[in-house]
This record gives sequence, C-alpha cells and structure tokens, in this order.
Amino acid sequence: MKGSYLFIVATMIVMLAFGAGLANAEEGTSSIINSKEIILGKALVSAKKVSKTEQLKKKLFKSSYSGSLITKKEIKTLNNPMTGIASILSTKPSISASSFGPNGMRTHIEMRAFNSGQITESFDGIPLNSLFDGGSQNFASVRNNVPFTLGDVSSINIYRGINNPSVSSFNSLGGTINYNPLLPSYKANGEIFGGYGSYATRKYGFYVNTGTLPGDIRMYIRATKNDSNGWIKNTEDKNNSYYISLIKPYNEDRSDISLIYMRNDNVGKTPHSIPLPLEQKYGFTYNWPTSIDKSNNIDDSYYVILSLKNYVNKDFNFQNKIFYHNNRYLRTSYSNPQCMTDVYNNPSSPIYNAAEQGVCSSITIDGQQPFYLPNQSEGWVYPSSTNTYNPEALFGSSNYGTDYHLYIENMNEAGDIPQFNIQLPQNKITFGGKFFFGNVRSAEFWYGNSNVPEATSYNNAWNEHDTRTNDTLYVQDKIYLINNKLSIEPGIKYNTTNTTSADNRGYYYKMGGTESNTFTYYEPSVGISYQPLKNWIVYGAWGRIQKVPNISAYYDLVGSANGHTYTPPLTVKPEYVTDYELGTRYKYAGLHLSLNGYKELFENTFSHFYNPSLGVSLEYNSGNSMYEGIELALNYKIDRYLKLFGNWSYNTAIYTSDYKGNYGTIEAGDHIANVPRHLANIGFDGYTSNSQLRLWGTYTGQSAFNYINGVPSGKHYGGYWVFNVYLNHYFNFDAMGGALKKMHLRGVTLSLSIDNILNKHYNANVYEHHGTLNGSRYYYETGLPGLPRFAMLTAAVKF
Repeated sequence: MKGSYLFIVATMIVMLAFGAGLANAEEGTSSIINSKEIILGKALVSAKKVSKTEQLKKKLFKSSYSGSLITKKEIKTLNNPMTGIASILSTKPSISASSFGPNGMRTHIEMRAFNSGQITESFDGIPLNSLFDGGSQNFASVRNNVPFTLGDVSSINIYRGINNPSVSSFNSLGGTINYNPLLPSYKANGEIFGGYGSYATRKYGFYVNTGTLPGDIRMYIRATKNDSNGWIKNTEDKNNSYYISLIKPYNEDRSDISLIYMRNDNVGKTPHSIPLPLEQKYGFTYNWPTSIDKSNNIDDSYYVILSLKNYVNKDFNFQNKIFYHNNRYLRTSYSNPQCMTDVYNNPSSPIYNAAEQGVCSSITIDGQQPFYLPNQSEGWVYPSSTNTYNPEALFGSSNYGTDYHLYIENMNEAGDIPQFNIQLPQNKITFGGKFFFGNVRSAEFWYGNSNVPEATSYNNAWNEHDTRTNDTLYVQDKIYLINNKLSIEPGIKYNTTNTTSADNRGYYYKMGGTESNTFTYYEPSVGISYQPLKNWIVYGAWGRIQKVPNISAYYDLVGSANGHTYTPPLTVKPEYVTDYELGTRYKYAGLHLSLNGYKELFENTFSHFYNPSLGVSLEYNSGNSMYEGIELALNYKIDRYLKLFGNWSYNTAIYTSDYKGNYGTIEAGDHIANVPRHLANIGFDGYTSNSQLRLWGTYTGQSAFNYINGVPSGKHYGGYWVFNVYLNHYFNFDAMGGALKKMHLRGVTLSLSIDNILNKHYNANVYEHHGTLNGSRYYYETGLPGLPRFAMLTAAVKF
C-alpha cells in the first residue's frame, strides 16, 4: 500500500510539473514571487507589509472557489455565549446556523443544502468532525460538545462547495469552515472580563499575552466560564473553557514551532424537541417537566495541536501538524413510564391514561397522552439468552425497570497533516497527506433508578467498540498564464477509509459480532480564475467528492441465525457529489461585490430512519438528488466611519429519483428537509475612534420537514427575520492619565448586545411525529424553539 501511495504521488507531481512546463514555454521564466504571494514566516516577500486580514482578503478575491472571511472585528461583536459560533456563521451567504441552548447546546449548521455531517469544520486545519458520525458539535446524540469558544479564534475562513484538496477534508461535500487560532503577539497585554445577561447568563474570565519571553517564546493563556439557565425551562448549562497557545520562531522569524491546547468541560440539561401543541398551550419557553422527562449531560473535550512551519528558501517550504483529541460524553436520562404513549398503535401495548396519573395531566388531550417522550422506557425488555437483567423482578415491570437510560460516547482521535510547497517560475505545487485514526466506545444501559449499572450481557442495549482510519494523499497545482491574469488550479486526492465495528451481545445484538470494510476513492477537482480587469475576477470550478457511510450504517448488520453469528456485507454505499460552480467578484474603492451559482449532483443520498421504539437511528441510501443555488454578497465601506453589508442566497435541494423501501417512500421532486429556500443578511457597522455600533438582521426562509422516519412530509416551516444590535465604547485610561494609568491599566471596554430585538418566536429542526389518541394514530409537529430577545452587558479591563 505504501508503494502505491508513492507511485500515485510521483505520477501526479510529474503530470502537474509537465503542465507547468507548458506554461513556462508560453509565458517565459520570469519569477512570480512578488507582493501577491505569501511565504511562511513573519514577513511577506514584499517591500510593503500588510495585515494578515488584508492578506486573507486578497487571497480570497483571487480564489477560484466560492468563499467568505469573518474577521476578528466581526467576531468581537458576538457578545453572547448563548449561541456559540452559530450567530456569526449565519451572517454569511448560504449558511443557516442555530443553537437551542446555552453555550451552543445542540448547535445545528446547514451550509447551502448540506448538514453539519456533510461539511468539514476545522481548527487551524485540524478537523473537528467525528470520524464516525460526521458532525463536529451535535453528533451521535452528543448534545453539549463544545470544541472551542469564539475567544480562541482570530478569524474564520468559509469555503463553499468543492475546494482545493489542501483545504478540504473528509465529509467536505458542501465545503469547509476553518477557524484560525488566536496566537500570541509580540506585545505583552491582557484582559479581565465579565458580563451578565438575560436568563441569568454569566460570563467571566481573563487572558494574558506574555509577549516575548526568554528563548524568544511567546505564550497566550485564556480561561472563561459561561453559565446560563437557558431560555427554555430546565436547560441550564455550565461551560469552563481553557486555551493555551505557544509559539517559538526561528530561522530569523521565517519559521516557527507552535503548540495549542484547548479544553472545554460542559455540564448541562438537554433542550428536547417540543410538540408544537404544547408550546402553543404553555408558551415559547415550555419544556417537559423534569417529573416527566429529563436528560443530564456531561461532556469533556480537549485538543492538543503541535505545528511546525519551516521556510527553507523562496522556492520551497513545508509544514507538519500532529494532533490528539479526546471527547468523553455521559448522558443520564429519565422518562416517566406513567406518561408513556404507544408509538406504533399496538393493541397489545398499554396506553396510559394520563388523566388518571396526576403528574402527567399537563400534557394530555381528551384525557390521554399522545406525545412520544424523548427518552421513553422500553416495555419489551425481559431476561433472555442475551441479557440476564430482570426489570420486572426488581422494579415491577419492564417499563419501570428501563425508565433510566445511561448513554456513553468516549472517543479518541489522532492525526498527522504534512504539507509541502514548491514554488516554480510560473506555478506553485502543493502536495501532502492527511492521516487520521480514531476509536470510540459507544454504549447504552437501562435500569430502574439513576444508579445505572454498566454491565455487558446484563442490562446493555448495546456496547460497541469502533475504529476508523482515513488516509489521504493529495497534490494540487496553481498555474499562472497570460501575465498572471489567468490561473488554473488542478488537484486530486486519493482516499482510503477503513472501518471496524465490534458489537458485544446486548438487547440489540443477540450474538454480537464484528464488521469491517474499506473504501478507496479518488477526488479530482479543478478551479479556474481569470482577471480581465484589475478589480474584476471571473472564476469557475468543478470537482467530485465522496463521503463514506457513518457508523450508524453498520448498526443493523450483526444478527444471529440458528445460534450462529452472521455479519452480512455492508449494503449502504458512499455518497458521491459532483459540483459545478461559476462566479465573479468585483471591487472598486470601498465596494466589494460577489455573485456565484452552483449545482451539486448527488448519487446514493444518505437518509436516516429513526426507530423510536428502539431509540436507534439507521443510515441508508435513498436515491439521487440535486442541490443548486445562487449567492450574492455586497460590502461597501463608505468611509472609515461607516460600512454597509448584505447578502442573499437561494438554495434548493430535491430528490431526483424515486425510493421505496423498508423505511418509507420518496418521490422524485420531493424536497430535502431543513434547507431554507431563501437566506439573507443586511446591516451596517458604525465606527468612531473609541466606539462601534453594529446593527444587522438575518432572514431564514421556509424549509421542508420530514416525518420521524426521515421521509418527506410535504410540509414546510420557517420564514422569519431576526434583528440584533451590538454597541461598545472604549475608555482609554492612557489618555486620561491619573491613578489608573499608574496601575498599568490601559482602559476598559463596555459593550451591550441585544439579540432578537423584536422578540421573534420561531422553531427550527421541525419534524412530524405521532402517538396514539382515541385508539388512532395522532400526528403532530415537534421542533426546537430559537433564542427569544436576549440582552447582555459586558465589561473588559485591559492591562
């Protein structure tokens, strides 16, 4: 295998170098190393220094791919720990992001029509996504994972659609969101901050930037504590965040070694989806009473990233990043059996009359309880050849012996990302690899009280150990023609993904067993940009990318027949996406305009079937689909005091083939769920020397939603504006003089943020569920309510 890797890399390099030779023959051999090219290290190869933000903007303007940049100034306007990163991402085209609890609890991100399991989120190029379940924050029922806070981020690059292989990673069907880390600067400084807001939200912490220490080392340390009761009842959450970055320059500041450690410890209660009839009856902040249903979550997550950037000469440099990530998640949930409904309208299953059960009376209709509870107990559990647990003997019935669930997800991931850059006279070649390894232990146990035992073959629903590796080799080129006005960026990736899922015996697996398989595939791409005028770029891109099945596709493979374990081969196929993009950018003085259109053709689209009786979500292929849309963005800096911005995007996603199987029926033309048709942002930034005012509004259009089994319902939700305001003023103690200056205090910033000024009530992630009412199936909609009006005041003292 290693030999084939070397052969593939060598072949691709020769092919691209040959293309560069043709470019040289046409354009001559004059060097393109000039002020437009960024070299690793402290300085540009240019007589004129520009800020890193300006470098990123210039690079984005000339890119052959669709993208956006969120700067540090924009990030600072997010004064609200409630929604984490979601609010800042939603200000850019084709992104609908939202959180449904404090500190980013249950964060959900859609980019274009792709969900969070189909896009890559990375921190300093290190993927945050789970190798096994796709998402980076709200994955595999891990509701309160916080990989980082916005205080750890210097800027955010958003790459929409197919992009160059050095940027994209696994799951990058819809694009990549890369969070650039906050690294220490040369000048020593620090800050102590604190704030208080609606719903008893508290935020306080500090950071210290040491400046240059002995040995030319610089260090940045930040610690933050965020607590809140949440806007939905019974959803309080606490998060402790720790971030350390160190950097050691060498080679005359053109090379460096850096280390990043970030840790977040979170404890909180899950905001569950709420039946809309109950929300309409009791108000927008309603949640299940804890006597009926509750979930307590503990999540500890940390990353260690070690990076080497080495500048050899103007023609060659390389870098390498290695990382380790650990995430430990525990959830103990409870569901009151007295309030259980029969989801499948099974006459042999008891239907509890909630009118006779006082604790359940608040959620009744016609004296009955038709709503499925999020953690409903399991009435079919009994001792068997698989598990010896006897809930009826210990607690009187299976329902009362399975009303507590303990869910565990412990994951370890590690990786190595080497990259090499060769600068030739008329082109730049980048090649390298991305090598990731992960293992996860996932388990669920049932019991009749909160002290749930963890005993395989006694009370486990499942207890599995999975491993997955994803190894990638890539090479890409950027060829310059016609006096650098035309650039062509061909690239290709070779991927191999190996998965092993080992399941112990349990209620879901009668015999236990192991399933393994390997996928190998190529991902080609090419981007072209042309600059007909100094301030005008036209670009286009094509690419093909693949996503292997999540681990949930393996869940129903292990079975038993005649007392023997059997593991049939995996039938779920990878998703394939072919992407076509065409766009243009224009800038003049303070005006920046961009317009692009895209079409994404899917093969083997993934869908998910949720079985509420077993509490298991299974992944399957539901045919082909098509995503397409248009994105328009405008930024206009009128002068140094005022900047206007706005964007609009149209996105649609439909199935293009029929599906009929065990999980339901899908017809060509049906809309894929949770894809807002229209998204828009509009706002302005006003500046003086010491103050800033930012006012903006975000529009989220209508989305289709599914039934609980994952097939389209033909119904829609959404269509609303949310307006926000941010105001700050900096009091400069240096200018004032006096005792505060003598205490080495530089100043204090007071800031006020108000989210959802108009207190718009809206629900997201809506789907249709069912229960039983009057002996018949009762359908109802359920959703997660978004953040109502929220105000927060913060003070930050600089020293």
